[in-house]
Amino acid sequence: MVPVYKKDSQTSVGNYRPISLLSIFNKILEKLISNRLLKFLEKENVFFKGQFGFHPKHSTDYAILSIIDKVQKAVDDCELSYGLYLDFSIAFDRVDHEILIDKLEYYRIRGLAKAWFTSYLKNRKQMVTVNGATSDLVTVPCGIPQGSVLGTILFLLYINDFHKCSSLFDFHLFAVDANLFYRHRDIAILRQHINTELK
Repeated sequence: MVPVYKKDSQTSVGNYRPISLLSIFNKILEKLISNRLLKFLEKENVFFKGQFGFHPKHSTDYAILSIIDKVQKAVDDCELSYGLYLDFSIAFDRVDHEILIDKLEYYRIRGLAKAWFTSYLKNRKQMVTVNGATSDLVTVPCGIPQGSVLGTILFLLYINDFHKCSSLFDFHLFAVDANLFYRHRDIAILRQHINTELK
């Protein structure tokens, strides 16, 4: 694993993103598995329609157009609109393996395929190399590897039901970023509904 600087102070460990360096064999295997997994998930229509990240025919452009369309409809209907923007920090590193494996089962990834993903996730070991110095090899208890094609798909499955936590908001997701949209004619009611829902 190699830490890649993101932003702010370069002396703070929290400002670096851990990127996994995979062997050529691992990259080829992950690409094959991810292609098959994506075909299955798209055929079964698994992904939440408001998720615009990391899968074919979706992009930030589509997410922005969708949000602009919602705001324009609110204006046309003489309503106020509210957008709450969330960014889940170090989200990839916080993925609980047991929950993810349960979600794979829920999405009908079972048998040998589930066993393979369980093996892929559990008992992963990693070390960090910085300026020629290498840390000890340690077991990673949670998280999915960043810098891998398969990791992004697994993360999307992990958060695929996030939009079900609220029936009030209209969700627009792009991997770890979320826009929760709500509209109403009365600003007092708008605020009350949003604050109640966020709790």
